[in-house]
Amino acid sequence: MELTIAVIGPLGSAERIVAQPMLTAVRAAVHRAGPVFGGRVAVRELDDGRDPVQALRLVQRCIDDPNVIGVVGPKNSGSALAAQDLACASGLPLLLPAATADHLAGHGTTLRMCAPDAATAAAAARLVTGLHVQQLWVEADDTAYGQRLADEVRVEAERIPVTLAASVAAADAAFLAMGEVEQSARIVALRAEGYQGQLIGAEGGPGAPIAELAGPAGEGSWQLYPGTHAAGHRHVYTAEAGAAATALLRAFDVTGDRTEIATWLRRRDREVVSCELGPLWFDADGERVGASVSLWQVESGRSLPVNIQPQAAAAG
Repeated sequence: MELTIAVIGPLGSAERIVAQPMLTAVRAAVHRAGPVFGGRVAVRELDDGRDPVQALRLVQRCIDDPNVIGVVGPKNSGSALAAQDLACASGLPLLLPAATADHLAGHGTTLRMCAPDAATAAAAARLVTGLHVQQLWVEADDTAYGQRLADEVRVEAERIPVTLAASVAAADAAFLAMGEVEQSARIVALRAEGYQGQLIGAEGGPGAPIAELAGPAGEGSWQLYPGTHAAGHRHVYTAEAGAAATALLRAFDVTGDRTEIATWLRRRDREVVSCELGPLWFDADGERVGASVSLWQVESGRSLPVNIQPQAAAAG
């Protein structure tokens, strides 16, 4: 029997700029663990094109293959939301490196490696307060990720309180709840239209591609990052992806049954799984203990961390 870890994400789309390094991190983690399993572990890359319907089909394919011990992904919130009930019903573990929607995880087989949208929205509110923003424009793309994050940010903005602007032209700051590709295009368009206000998003992190994709228009933009800036990881969410693969393999080594992996990883009395993220623990809702949101800014064409203490994520 050849054990298989599946990686589901938009590996062939414009988002491959993020998804492919995550796949590489999974392969590296599997290679490191290879001797324990006699080299019997394969990595299967499955491209969902960021389409929830396709993600559902791919998860079903993984369920039908007894060699698949678990899935790293889906990468995007919309795909993960579409697939998690099916995965839970079959006992297939989904370890999510980058899907942030608050309604993921819970009591099933879904375990989240990054911080949820609620934590990002709270961090956005702190940033808006620190920047003395009076009028905030919140704009989403057409994805489940963007729309849900925008809703969270609007709620937090009203608690500060800050006025939600009626248009971007009236705002002194714009929060763009969008993925790297869409947000970069919107940043370029806004600057071309003459918008001079602060630009805020949630696509920061080491090697965040928004700095390259937005070019000069992205200079100075503030970017939150619900992932982990781990030593040796030069790309966003690669630490989470590698840790997810490590956790799947260790849990299967102990349990020998993919339907027991999520249960074992949730246990507080189990042995420690050490990985790129440090000791790996999950709370009762499947959220990684210690996941946080950090602040980054685009400077001189690079995504750089801002020296402000990250805030620990509340379990969502």
